[in-house]
Amino acid sequence: MSTRVHRGVRPLAVAPWLLAGVVAAVAYALWPQSPQAPPAPEAPPPAPVLLPGATLPDASAPLEQWIHASNHLMDEGRYDAAIQGYTHALDLDSQNIALWVDRGACRHATGDLEGAEGDFRRALRLLPEHPTAHFNLGIVFYSRGIADSARLHFNFVVNAAPGTPEAQRAISLLSLLSAP
Repeated sequence: MSTRVHRGVRPLAVAPWLLAGVVAAVAYALWPQSPQAPPAPEAPPPAPVLLPGATLPDASAPLEQWIHASNHLMDEGRYDAAIQGYTHALDLDSQNIALWVDRGACRHATGDLEGAEGDFRRALRLLPEHPTAHFNLGIVFYSRGIADSARLHFNFVVNAAPGTPEAQRAISLLSLLSAP
């Protein structure tokens, strides 16, 4: 008969491993889950394609169609038609600053400097810091030969939107205003 005693696993030797397993299980259960990415927003419906010579939409068309059509007409250089479109769009949403700026740009292009100034000023009443409205108002004053007013708006753009294409154009125009 053997005198050897079977000692089995000592409880004290297992305790650290058991404790580590319990801590890991609790930590895993309480670990915050990474947030799920929000679902991708639905893409807006594609804007209707306008062919050269296209006209404005029907009066009952949604605002987005009026804006798209007016922008297209402006891009084609059909400023009078674009002004009509922007005017209708502004009847639908008079708080849309971009519409005031775009209509003002079309008015300037047709030589209606007073109308352009009014549109840019309206945009600035809605958002006094709007660099594009300031730049375009500066262009109106530059076109009229009112250098001090043009400088005021061009300097605003340079300071409010440094490094932008508008700021670069404003710097160029300021240098022309300073030339003898």
